[in-house]
Amino acid sequence: MDTSLIARLLCDRGLMPVPASADELGAFSRVMSHRGIAGYLSACLTQTGFAASGVRVKSLPQLREENGEDSAPGGFIFPFGYLVVATSVGGNAICFSAGDGKVYWADHTAFDGNEVAIQNRKTQEWSYLPFSETNIPKALELLDDDMGHFLCRLLQDELDADLEALDT
Repeated sequence: MDTSLIARLLCDRGLMPVPASADELGAFSRVMSHRGIAGYLSACLTQTGFAASGVRVKSLPQLREENGEDSAPGGFIFPFGYLVVATSVGGNAICFSAGDGKVYWADHTAFDGNEVAIQNRKTQEWSYLPFSETNIPKALELLDDDMGHFLCRLLQDELDADLEALDT
């Protein structure tokens, strides 16, 4: 991911990226093994977070909260390598995967520690599987194969309609 491009897009929005030190990012060591996530956390966060494409992109303190034990979906999926980076009005999340570097949509009601709820978007029907590392990806909706590409589109407010449709 080209962090300098993301930083420029942030500046174009009147936002100043705030570099984060390794000490400040210690809580995220589980996902820092992915180069794109490490670059994003180190060089592309802002002081207070911001709105883009109809979602709220989180600052470092907000990331700690969104991925903490008591948060949904972050508290359930962060231990398995998914970093919540933004949330929708409906409380759903956009997350980066340290496993494959992709960007996913996670419904805030899909995880409860006992089971994973999966909604068929065509039929609107729900199915339920035991909560496990294997079943978590089954409840996620792929948004983009590339974090950098996704962030560029997000920061240029190109994803409003797509993300709003998922938030229903």
